[in-house]
Amino acid sequence: MKNYTAVLEPAHQFISSMGRMKYLTPNYQALLDSDQKPLAIQWYQENVNFYHPYAVLQLGKLLGLISGEAEVEHEETMSFLQY
Repeated sequence: MKNYTAVLEPAHQFISSMGRMKYLTPNYQALLDSDQKPLAIQWYQENVNFYHPYAVLQLGKLLGLISGEAEVEHEETMSFLQY
């Protein structure tokens, strides 16, 4: 929020190496809170194949890229995979 750009590259490296929502959400939320949604979407798209499917869904919702209908479809797929 203070436009301290020196943290951007370390944050980018961190979210590209971490797949847990516990650590990803605050970083993506900070990007959104500081009006850097395009950057957040770019980083999300770079890592979408690396993140766990649940993280992809939740972050996609946070960024406004995934609707509620996609969530229902995802939950049905996940429940199928559990059996």
